[in-house]
This record gives sequence, C-alpha cells and structure tokens, in this order.
Amino acid sequence: MIRAVFFGTAEIACPVLQTLHDMREVQLQGIVTQPDRPQGRKLKLR
Repeated sequence: MIRAVFFGTAEIACPVLQTLHDMREVQLQGIVTQPDRPQGRKLKLR
C-alpha cells in the first residue's frame, strides 16, 4: 500500500487525482491545493 499526499491545481491535476483515487494500491492521505484568487479588473473570485 502506497500512502500519498497529492499536490496539484485546477484542471491539470483532476485526471491525475482521479486515477490515483481509482488505484487500489494508493491510499490518499490528503490533498493540497492553492486557494482561489481574485481575477480580472474587479478582482472577483471565479
């Protein structure tokens, strides 16, 4: 059994995270992402 913590952001990391989640050999201990940041002229969260 492999215990892992996943570090990733947004759409790029989603397929990888899904694959790790589906694998029986991997036990995810945690997931670390960056918080949403304000964007655009009015600095609104997306």
